[in-house]
Amino acid sequence: MLAALLLLASLAQDPAGIKEPVLRAELLKRMKAEQDVRLDFVKLNPANKPITPVDREKPEIKAVFEKIEKIDKENLAWFKGVVKAKGWPGKSMVGPDGAQGAFLIAQHAASDLDFMAECHKLLVEAHKAGDAEGQWVALMTDRLLILKDKKKQRYGTQLESRDGKMVPQPIEDEAHVDERRKELGMRPLADYLKVVNESRGARAKPKDAPKAPKQ
Repeated sequence: MLAALLLLASLAQDPAGIKEPVLRAELLKRMKAEQDVRLDFVKLNPANKPITPVDREKPEIKAVFEKIEKIDKENLAWFKGVVKAKGWPGKSMVGPDGAQGAFLIAQHAASDLDFMAECHKLLVEAHKAGDAEGQWVALMTDRLLILKDKKKQRYGTQLESRDGKMVPQPIEDEAHVDERRKELGMRPLADYLKVVNESRGARAKPKDAPKAPKQ
């Protein structure tokens, strides 16, 4: 959840020339809804502490999780139809912001990991064609490795809270993780973690909160 939120930035996008402006508008609307509810969760848990089963039963947290599940389920059903009809919505089709919305919807399709794997293949091809961001490939690759394949991640994008800090979940061949990240246009892992943890600490003090970093 944290990694996806950190991706968001204000993208000034001129809709002129976009092949699918109606699809772009729908993707932006759905992206806003799924990110707004995740921001609601961050407000309830600004330090991003692990949520215990007891925490999940608290009315305010339970309500947010139920809303996240509902939005993700609706987005998944809709997005399957989009991919079947139009293929992967890359930047050339729906603009950079619309393409980011497509990535986030697919990234949060945890209830259908086979579909997420299909999206991953399309995303990799889109990146090779310059139609998707490398960090999106890294995020979805790591998510699938951990959730579907039960393996270590490759890029260090999937984080967990440990001893008061956000740290990566286990990484395959960690000594060369920065080489793999560089191939996808990403900053060194240590630099990213520094920004993540500074941002995490600042969220507990909203007046001092910096802009969200880019993965």
